Amino acid sequence: PLKRVSGQALFLSQSVAVTECVRRALTAHFPDQAPGSLTGHADDGRTLAGVHMAVIPLPRVGDKFADGEIMGAALVLPKDISDADYAVLIQGLGKWIAAGGLVDMGSVRWTMELARADDALSLQDWRYRRAAQAWSSVTPIVFERHPRRKLGIDDVVAKMCADVGLPRPTAVIATSDALLKGAQSSRKHTLGTRSYLSRSFISHLRIQWQQPVRGPIVLGRGQYFGLGLMLPDREAA
Repeated sequence: PLKRVSGQALFLSQSVAVTECVRRALTAHFPDQAPGSLTGHADDGRTLAGVHMAVIPLPRVGDKFADGEIMGAALVLPKDISDADYAVLIQGLGKWIAAGGLVDMGSVRWTMELARADDALSLQDWRYRRAAQAWSSVTPIVFERHPRRKLGIDDVVAKMCADVGLPRPTAVIATSDALLKGAQSSRKHTLGTRSYLSRSFISHLRIQWQQPVRGPIVLGRGQYFGLGLMLPDREAA
């Protein structure tokens, strides 16, 4: 997890623009031919077919005073990332932070540094790594397929869950409205430079499983930039 040290406050509806810029700022300090597990690109420059590092927003959500302010961002890594690739990440991250941790978003500029265990609750990665039977979306999910009469929402969500190694849900609730205090309606989210996602079905979700599942959970298209980010329901957790 990384925290915003200085810069204008931004909120969840702008999360994709934030994570795009954080990713660009960090990867600028990677060496040439950095591994695809970090960049998302294969050796020939094409989009990597396998999983790779995601950047997710860390907003204030889920408490009674939550307003959706983005307090920082976190790097989510593939489970099987190699020691060599991890070393490249740590070296690049160290160079970026040492250079000031600058994130240039045009009219807004942030500086960032590593978050500590005694920082705000919103910056704690354990919030997203807990196990629970029910999870709700912090940022809306961009569906990989449009639900149709013969392909219901439950089936589409089950496929997205299977793609990230999760069991089939027992219940799915879809809504355009935010399900967590501080989250924002799916209609209010900007999609950064990824306007092609606007042609997809986008919705907030609450998902329940038969048994507790462990996070972090990020579902659907746009997951590498923090769309489809989920948080354990407080009661279930």
